[in-house]
Amino acid sequence: MAAATAPVIYIWRPVLTSSRGVCDMKGLGTLATLLIALLIASPVIAQDAEDYRINPGDRLSVAVYGNPDQSGDLQIDATGTVVHPLAGTVRAVDRTLAEIQTEITEKLAEYLPNPTVTVSIAAYSPVFVLGDVEAPGEYAYRPGLNALQLIALAGGVSDQLGLQNGVLDIIEAQRQAEELSVRIFAANVMIERLKSELSGQNFNSYDGVVPPVVTEVDRVRILADERQVFDLRKEQMAAADRGRVALIESYNLEIESLERSVELYEEELALTNEDLDATQSLVDKGLSSPARLREVQRAQSAMHRDLLEVQMYLSRARHGRLEAERQRADSDAVFRATVGEALKLAHSELAQSKLQLQAISKTISTLRIAREQMGASSDSAPRITLTVTRGDGADGTDISITEGTQLLPGDILEVSRPAPFLADITN
Repeated sequence: MAAATAPVIYIWRPVLTSSRGVCDMKGLGTLATLLIALLIASPVIAQDAEDYRINPGDRLSVAVYGNPDQSGDLQIDATGTVVHPLAGTVRAVDRTLAEIQTEITEKLAEYLPNPTVTVSIAAYSPVFVLGDVEAPGEYAYRPGLNALQLIALAGGVSDQLGLQNGVLDIIEAQRQAEELSVRIFAANVMIERLKSELSGQNFNSYDGVVPPVVTEVDRVRILADERQVFDLRKEQMAAADRGRVALIESYNLEIESLERSVELYEEELALTNEDLDATQSLVDKGLSSPARLREVQRAQSAMHRDLLEVQMYLSRARHGRLEAERQRADSDAVFRATVGEALKLAHSELAQSKLQLQAISKTISTLRIAREQMGASSDSAPRITLTVTRGDGADGTDISITEGTQLLPGDILEVSRPAPFLADITN
């Protein structure tokens, strides 16, 4: 039987007009559905795990053979590290999986015999597409994803913006940017409050930068809310401490009373012992009856029993005082650990909000340029520019790319139309 011939699949690709990321994308919107189907049907392009370096926002999966309690997913925090329950803090960003796996294995070797550790990617940081696409926003990253595929996932290149739709889109994007700016300001104030709780200092004001979109009313309200939370938590801690102090004082009074009772019982027991010796002497001389001797012996035995009971209560009271003192000493450490976790979460959410604001700001800029510059005939094929912003914050780098350029987790792809050339307009 003749060997079956593998089917040949022809995939449409737009024609490049320059090497700086400008390409003729006419027809991409209509072929977006077909391309998405091809993406789903085709196998995922494997990325060399040895070369991949972890990006902020990735989530790692750590498997420790034979130790399920030490296995699980670890989220990379705002500092670029992960925290393993036994291995502790491990730097992850800009390192390979092999490097991270080696460090975790070495740290676990201090606690486990010959640990077998496997580190893999549980989830990649998402990618973003902005500008002239039908559905701009956040999309899940997969290894091998390129610019053309991401544009297809976003519905293809959008039609030319009408004046009214462009204005409405700009207004909506500005509203989202203002909401994010207020949210970022509130997060910064909360972080300052948490830092004050962690350091034990008072929290009365916020000296950081206030975005212009935050009104004075909102600034005062946000600060007042955080100050109220700070005061309530401080009073809660103080009330709990006062309760523990009162409990310790109660134990002190009980212990003092029991110690005095022990002293009295010991004095009475000493007198009873003297009575017993005197009675025994009288019985030996025939001057007292044995019944009297037994009566004094019973009194001595009862005195011993009562003394032992009081000493037992005294021991319990001392143990209770030690436990109350331990709880009081541990309460501060527990509170600081809780605040530390809240601070780490607040930093992570702040970083995400800043990334969203950066994406929306680029969207606003793109919408404005598109509204001002998109006036050429809709019959001509739209010429677009592809730019990727790679990196975070001030370290971000804009790179001009082509539609076949592979993306990295966390990339922000901007699809934009430049101003029409004079020749295009006159023709």
